[in-house]
Amino acid sequence: MGFQRVRLSYIPWKYSVISPDKGPNDSCSDVYREDFFYDLENDLHELNNLASDPAYASIRNEMGARLKKRMVKAGEKEPVIIPV
Repeated sequence: MGFQRVRLSYIPWKYSVISPDKGPNDSCSDVYREDFFYDLENDLHELNNLASDPAYASIRNEMGARLKKRMVKAGEKEPVIIPV
């Protein structure tokens, strides 16, 4: 079983969601789970995954909303993104 990962970089943040029920070459999923979230300004080497840090929940929500808008604009159905 594969997975599908969708990333959005918006300096200084890097955000990724994953769909465990899809393969890496599959497109579109109804549900994604947050995979990683990095503060590139303070963690250039991406060593501290902030995806489960409650202090960054509002920024992750904003990044998730931006990602969903881009996905819809690309012709996909708006997915649900589940927080870590």
